[in-house]
Amino acid sequence: STLESNSNHTDVLSGNAEFDDDIFENCTSSDFGGAINFRSDGILAIHDIDFRSCSSSSGKGGVVYVIGNGEHKLSEISFRDCSTSGQLNAEGGSMYIEGGTNTLKDVDFKSSKVAITIKNEDSISKGGALVAVGWLSGSMLDEVDFRDCSAGIGGAIYLDSAASRVEIVDSNFRNNAASIDGGGAIYVRDTTLIHLNDVKFINSSSIGIITGNDLHFSELGVSADNINMTQIQQDVVTKSKS
Repeated sequence: STLESNSNHTDVLSGNAEFDDDIFENCTSSDFGGAINFRSDGILAIHDIDFRSCSSSSGKGGVVYVIGNGEHKLSEISFRDCSTSGQLNAEGGSMYIEGGTNTLKDVDFKSSKVAITIKNEDSISKGGALVAVGWLSGSMLDEVDFRDCSAGIGGAIYLDSAASRVEIVDSNFRNNAASIDGGGAIYVRDTTLIHLNDVKFINSSSIGIITGNDLHFSELGVSADNINMTQIQQDVVTKSKS
């Protein structure tokens, strides 16, 4: 693999990379990913890592930025007080992941946020903890906890696109907030992209008259002539509580 690193930031430009049993604290970068920037179709493995007060001023991925179609495995990770900021757009206070098969297992996000430095009618912040774009089939979040995360839309997660439903299993969302639009906890582009099983939402909040505090969809993802809200609900949510 090709790696470029300094004391605060690591770039992976090709091949595989593994990070294990470490602490990243006060990492900052003006590039994508305050601590790790992974731009490769190889395998990324991050295990038993604490990320504390890491940030990026590029607007994407306060801690980890990933773009590539390989396998991305993240387990036993803690994100604390991490953020990204951008002039007009900010996405993924802790993580921005585009492409690949993604597995997050036993991951904890606390007080992760995105911020806009120049606010106008075109500025937007997405995914207080995580932004997911173009995820491949088989992607899953299992035993993931999101607490006190915030963004303009998608206080914890902004799910833009995926090849099939992203499974979120046995996970918790507590005190997450969207300050501009829907999805205090999760914002999803349409109902065909996600399935929740044994997920708990507590005290999610969003702004607007017709917005989902816990879960918000910008589109139904089905033909207007074929809308069955009961079936959509059954396809999206199983054994979950709010």
